Amino acid sequence: GFTGQTQGVTGMMDAGWVEDDLLDFFDAKGVVEGLLSQLGVEASFEECSDKTLDSNRQAAIVIEGNRLGVVGELHLKVSQAFEISGAVYLFEINLTALLPFVIGHKMFQSIPRFPAVVRDMALVVGTEITHQQILDIIKSFPLVNQVTIFDVYAGDQVPPGKKSLAYRVVFQSPTHTLTDKEVNRVQQQILDKLSSTLGATLRA
Repeated sequence: GFTGQTQGVTGMMDAGWVEDDLLDFFDAKGVVEGLLSQLGVEASFEECSDKTLDSNRQAAIVIEGNRLGVVGELHLKVSQAFEISGAVYLFEINLTALLPFVIGHKMFQSIPRFPAVVRDMALVVGTEITHQQILDIIKSFPLVNQVTIFDVYAGDQVPPGKKSLAYRVVFQSPTHTLTDKEVNRVQQQILDKLSSTLGATLRA
């Protein structure tokens, strides 16, 4: 935890309520990436050794070489001590240390010349598919400026062995204002690639 004058934020995701632990470590990392992306900050992840977390499912949250937090699965002994059943994923971020990166980004970020188009996509994939696999495919397409995961769901509304991951995709061109037709074409290409590569479908 953070002490003294340091301000921090902690988030928890409980996968114990769904069958077969459908939420995984990569989903938890994706949520952290999405939160930081909303602030205009891009994080990387490195190995760490937090004793409260599972040794094989944890990572330090790093921004421009600075370790500002941690994300991972709560260690089984800790879960048992609090009588928590199932896997629990948590993240902790040092807001005091994060703030300068957010302020710096907001101050020096250039104003886009052409407007962005925002589309949301809720995908249904097998539980073995990770957030990173989906992210890599979406980001590989032209005109995709930003991708943020904003929802992870597994339960009665998706088939057994499946989970739903919802993404907000920002399309933007540096040279012209995008038309709906252009965005629709790229979005369909993304969905086709996700379907053929990962077996993803759009959630109804």
